[in-house]
Amino acid sequence: MPGRPSTLKIELDEPTRIVLDGWLQRRKTPFGLVKRVQAILSLSQGRSFIATAKQVGLTERHVHSWARRFVEQGPQGLYDRPRSGRKPLFEPSVALYAVKLACERPDKHGRSLSEVGIVERLHTS
Repeated sequence: MPGRPSTLKIELDEPTRIVLDGWLQRRKTPFGLVKRVQAILSLSQGRSFIATAKQVGLTERHVHSWARRFVEQGPQGLYDRPRSGRKPLFEPSVALYAVKLACERPDKHGRSLSEVGIVERLHTS
């Protein structure tokens, strides 16, 4: 097999293989997770990182990173880590109030969206 041998060996016991195969069978498994599982299964069969990367469509560096996380954490290591993302602009209570207000009828708050109501408001302002 092409590629240099690695000191990182993937060996799967039967319960772990069942979990990984189950993820492959489910229709709702995220696509990225499916690629990582395929990579781990390929590595467990003795394929090199280069061959595995070509087979599953990842870079060799990513295959190596996922394999290392799998060895350290088991199947749970194949999930994406939470990302920080952008800080919310508003408190959750303010955002909830804005959504609630947007979903209510305007006449409930003394507002009208009819042309007459808009024209009247423009002339009285």
